[in-house]
Amino acid sequence: MTMVTMSEFGRRAQENGSGGTDHGHGNCMFVVGGGVNGGKVYSDWPGLAPDKLYGPGDLNVTTDYRDVLAEIVSKRVKNQNLTQVFPDYTVAKTLGIVES
Repeated sequence: MTMVTMSEFGRRAQENGSGGTDHGHGNCMFVVGGGVNGGKVYSDWPGLAPDKLYGPGDLNVTTDYRDVLAEIVSKRVKNQNLTQVFPDYTVAKTLGIVES
């Protein structure tokens, strides 16, 4: 069994107009279970320097959640027809999160 936790509610690196850090790109996913290559963080971390942020104060998206889910669907569920699961999306990269 493989379990994934994720949220659509991200955070910003800098405060927004109302003084909060809500409604941003920053987020994480957790993948646990058998066949998961765990014990590490899978990320392309650009840092928090102003020139590495997206727009005024938001984190850049470095990993599309569909890349993570597509790997699980293809390797754990054995469904190779990813265009039906994720219409209008092409997998950008394989992360190596789960074993075949």
